[in-house]
Amino acid sequence: MTDSTSHTSRSPQWSPTLVADLEHSATPAGAAVVLASAGVPVFPCVPLQKNPLTEHGFHDASTEASVVAEWWRQWPDANVAMPTGFASGIDVVDIDAHASSTGFDALQQARSAGLLGTPAWVVSTPSGGMHACFLRAGSTEQRSWQVP
Repeated sequence: MTDSTSHTSRSPQWSPTLVADLEHSATPAGAAVVLASAGVPVFPCVPLQKNPLTEHGFHDASTEASVVAEWWRQWPDANVAMPTGFASGIDVVDIDAHASSTGFDALQQARSAGLLGTPAWVVSTPSGGMHACFLRAGSTEQRSWQVP
């Protein structure tokens, strides 16, 4: 199921410089500051988990340098998270890996059908899955969906 919503403002602009700055960030706090400075809203999550540390989760995401700095002073080992979609300029395909099955077959089927291009980057997850991150090409919102 999809729900398309048009937006009049712009998503953050990703660039090779932004990616290089992230690669050179020595700490999660440094990466959070780099992203926030580029207009990408961020929020802290429990280390090695997706659980937000802020009261309202991704709704609390901020680009305010003072807010971001305070979060990482409070939780220096927090994962850096960002809301996906229009707010961050990134769409993510989350491929889960469980003992009974994985989403890698569904990913390959989607790629074979021409539904997915090449991700800008891929992040391994603790469970053995991955997050395939795609730069947004347009201003139409793509809502979440699942393939079992």
